[in-house]
Amino acid sequence: MPQYARSFKTLKRKLALTFTILCFTIIFLFSQACAYGVSAAGGNITNASLNAMLVTTRWFGLWGNATNSSSVTNFTGLPGTVNNTDIYYPNFCPGANNYLFATNTTTVNWSALTRAEPSEVDALLNVSENASDSGSRTFTQQADYVIGNTVINGVNVTYTKSYINPQGYDLGLLKDSSTGNLVFFTRLNATGVSFNNSLATYQIMLPIPFGAFNATYVFYGNLLSCTNCSYTLYPGWNLISFCTALANNSIKAVFSPIEGEYLYVMRWNNYTNEFEIFSVEAVSNPFTTVEVNKSYFVYVTRGSSVVFNLSGELNPDMNISMGFGWNTPSYPYEFNSTINKTTASIKNVLQYVMKWNQFTNLFEIYSVESVTNPFSSIFVGEGQFVYVHNETILEYNRSALQ
Repeated sequence: MPQYARSFKTLKRKLALTFTILCFTIIFLFSQACAYGVSAAGGNITNASLNAMLVTTRWFGLWGNATNSSSVTNFTGLPGTVNNTDIYYPNFCPGANNYLFATNTTTVNWSALTRAEPSEVDALLNVSENASDSGSRTFTQQADYVIGNTVINGVNVTYTKSYINPQGYDLGLLKDSSTGNLVFFTRLNATGVSFNNSLATYQIMLPIPFGAFNATYVFYGNLLSCTNCSYTLYPGWNLISFCTALANNSIKAVFSPIEGEYLYVMRWNNYTNEFEIFSVEAVSNPFTTVEVNKSYFVYVTRGSSVVFNLSGELNPDMNISMGFGWNTPSYPYEFNSTINKTTASIKNVLQYVMKWNQFTNLFEIYSVESVTNPFSSIFVGEGQFVYVHNETILEYNRSALQ
């Protein structure tokens, strides 16, 4: 039921909207709701009194911030409500694979996590798959996730509305296979903006089990330590950076964690405006090492995602020289940040930042002249292209970026 995932904001809407506003809102959020309107002939003004609106009676929503408070968090929610609350998040660190987990049980076998089917949510709600707010009509997309040190492919997922991010906040569906209990989760976003234009680390939607007036959920934090530099590589091309200092910067050593599962490493030459390609099958290559201050494309040959783990000392502050035009500076840290922060030192000459979308196999472009952009953050392990008008120095300062 993707319309309820997209209509997170409408849970708090009042009844009895005007016909004009109702149709605009419903078309955008519910798709088919205006089919229940009245008939009107051309050239006439028709009086219509509408006093009903689709409101879920089986889900409730939460949004707020993750915080290092001193106690475990649980929350009891009523159906059809949206609540603002901060969630206790032990060992919070702003890395790429920080998740907030929610389950209505007090114990979880984390080593037994696996994907769950939307029909299992239908069973929890005791509804048919065709019901307007069933699990089958909510979890209609799939994505791969790294949970702890394990890749779980094909996780059923939906997205709740963000005020600025077109995709929104993800809501993934897992289960503890040792008990069958469902586990819901969302990726934390250190720079997230909720459905109502408020800063929010997380936003999540949770079901009320059949026969219950309300539901109590227990929330759990990250499964990885903050010192880990690990991220996901997907089948095909990935544009990456190295979020740790490299003790040995040979390609063979750096990519040893995925030996046999990659074919090419590609770097951009901003003097010739061409790519140079390293191939594991070539007798000789134009380069055989990588640099921490550059971004690289790597081509993964395996048919599913793989966790790319790097060990080493944390990268220090660094200055990266850039020439006129396109450059590929790295993002070298083990925490997420924003484009505004990472490019602050070059804002007077910056024109574009470009990231690779490994799911669409297309570049997404951030423009300093655009009112809206497809992204505003950069995550652990992501690579980037940066276009500047003049030669400049990109200055990275760890404390200023966090």
